[in-house]
Amino acid sequence: MSLEQDPIDEFEAARAELQAISAQADANAQGAAALADDARTLQASVRSPRGEVTVTARVGGAISAVQFADAALSLRPAELSRLVETTIAQAQFQAAQRFADRAAEAFGTDSEIAAQLRADALAAFPEPGPDTTGIRY
Repeated sequence: MSLEQDPIDEFEAARAELQAISAQADANAQGAAALADDARTLQASVRSPRGEVTVTARVGGAISAVQFADAALSLRPAELSRLVETTIAQAQFQAAQRFADRAAEAFGTDSEIAAQLRADALAAFPEPGPDTTGIRY
């Protein structure tokens, strides 16, 4: 404190800063609660390019539905297996991305929390490419 500054002004500035920190903490707590609800309810459905299979995945990679169209019957078992694995990977990736997008909405796109959740989502469920194999969860 300098002799030129009024102690009451300094106190008011400190109080305002603490109020801003408290308001941000409250907003983060509300965002975290909403995000926790989203973690339980968000999912993504992906349909294979020709529509033989549709997969629904939840946040965290759990598969909640796999549906086959009649067109799936025209595929050889190995082709169908590969198509199902690829579609699962795409659904898992999309569910993880939806969760990361919600985190950005809840905490701000530039927040460390949102950035970390997006990085975690990409690490757990990387964007599938044409050679994607395997199911993750």
